[in-house]
Amino acid sequence: MKECYFCSSTIPQDATVCPMCGLDLSEVDTPPVEPEKEEPVVTTYVPNQEAKSRKAENGLHFKKVGVTFLNYFTYYFKKVTHPVQIGERSERHPFYGYVNVLLASLFSAGIITRVADALDRSYQFMLDISILPSLTFELNGFEWFWKWTLFFLVYFLLYSILSYLFKKYSTKQPLNFHNWVTQFTSMNTFYFLLLCVFFILAMIVPLGLAAIVLLIVFLHSLSYLIAFITTLYSEDREGKENKTFYQGLIGISIHCIVMVIFAYFLLKL
Repeated sequence: MKECYFCSSTIPQDATVCPMCGLDLSEVDTPPVEPEKEEPVVTTYVPNQEAKSRKAENGLHFKKVGVTFLNYFTYYFKKVTHPVQIGERSERHPFYGYVNVLLASLFSAGIITRVADALDRSYQFMLDISILPSLTFELNGFEWFWKWTLFFLVYFLLYSILSYLFKKYSTKQPLNFHNWVTQFTSMNTFYFLLLCVFFILAMIVPLGLAAIVLLIVFLHSLSYLIAFITTLYSEDREGKENKTFYQGLIGISIHCIVMVIFAYFLLKL
């Protein structure tokens, strides 16, 4: 049974004409069935929940950064007592070496710039009270700093690159350059720590400790030369000392030539 659309009378299911009102049901379209409306989902906003989530994420981020710095200092402090020993890869990050090179370059350039600036101020003071003819010049501290920083960056990285090439050639084994830079720079940890300490002292007493801090910069730079020579020799190359000797001469000569050209380029800037 169905219902007539006009008079709402109950009629047979197959009826084409309503027996009550006479409406022709064959010409009437079946009305579309309206879809059921879905009730909106109401989400309860809890402000403390989002704040706690962000706080937890920030806590994890700071914790990760703190662990990274702790591992960095732990790795290099171990290298003070065992500078040549190769540790496990899990103990070092492949970019520790680049951080070490960057800090060493900044500290070395900062010491030289600070001492030069202090000497320049003292010299200018003497000019003001002197009646004798003297040489005048102007020291640009910022220019000195960034030029010396670039100089030391190239100096340290070039030794790392040369030692990596000779080591890879002699061992004929696949070496990761980033890990090698970390291992190579860690051999100079003792003088690197001294450089950090005397950098702070140079900022406080630049004239009184000028000779000492400049000596530390020189010794730290010299330690890279010693590390380079050390990496060329290994016990499994016994009987090939002559080859190692010539590799050292070639590497040092290339390094000196490149650094002289680079220093000349910096002076012309």
